[in-house]
Amino acid sequence: MNNKVVNILILLALVLFISFRLTTACNQLDQPEPESESIEELPVTYSGTIPCADCPGIDYYLHLEEKQFREVSWYLDPETDPFVADGRWFLKNDTLTLFDDNNIAFKSFLYSDEQLTMLDTEGSKITGELADNYVLEKSQEETSIRQHHNRLNEEGVTFVSNGNEPFWSVQIFEEDELKFQTPEVNWTASISDMKKNRDEQIYQAESDTNSLKISIRDQYCRDSISGFLFTHTVSVQVNNDTEMNGCGRFLE
Repeated sequence: MNNKVVNILILLALVLFISFRLTTACNQLDQPEPESESIEELPVTYSGTIPCADCPGIDYYLHLEEKQFREVSWYLDPETDPFVADGRWFLKNDTLTLFDDNNIAFKSFLYSDEQLTMLDTEGSKITGELADNYVLEKSQEETSIRQHHNRLNEEGVTFVSNGNEPFWSVQIFEEDELKFQTPEVNWTASISDMKKNRDEQIYQAESDTNSLKISIRDQYCRDSISGFLFTHTVSVQVNNDTEMNGCGRFLE
C-alpha cells in the first residue's frame, strides 16, 4: 500500500472521528439541563459558627432565594469585613450544591428542611471531634423577618431600618416618602434631599414640625436583639438632636 493511499485512509479516519465528536457534542447541547428539586419555604436562611484553623470560628450565613443564594461569612477574631458570594443553588437527592457566577460548584451540603450539614470537597460528611460544628440551623426568626420585609416591599417600601435602645425605625417608600417611628412618635414626611457618594447615601425629610436626616452606609450590620443580618449600617438624626444608630437594608 503506497503512501498516498495511507494518507487518504488517515484523513478519512480523522474526518469520521471529528464528525463523531461533533455529533456527540450537539446531542449533549440538545439535552435539557437537569431540574433542581424545589424547596417549599423560600426565602430561608441557615446559619452557624463553623471551625477555623487559626481563629475562634467563622460566622456563616447562607440565604436561599428562588434559584439564587447569598453566602456571607466572616472571622470572629480578628474582626474583618465579611466575605460575600452570590450564585445559584441546585438540590438533588438531599444534596444542596452551590455554584458561583462562573457556574463552578464550590460547596455542598446534606439538605434537610431544618438543617444543612456542610460536606467536604469529596461530597462526604465531615467526621471527627468538630463534625457537629459543621451543621447549620434554619433561622426561623431571620426567615420570618425576610418574609415580613417582602410584604412591606409589596406595599411600596423600598428601604427598612431600625435601631435599639432607644428603639426607632425608618421606612422609605417608592413615592419619596419617609416614615419615622419610635414608641412615642409616628410621623411621615416627604424626602426633600438625597445625596449619594461611593459608599453612603444621605436622605433628608421634613414635616411641619420635624426634620430627619438618615445616613446609609454600605456595610453589613447585625441587629443587636434579633441577630438579623442587614446589608447596611444606618444613623438617624431627628431635629438636629442626638444621633441614633442601627441597621437597614434595601428591599428588592
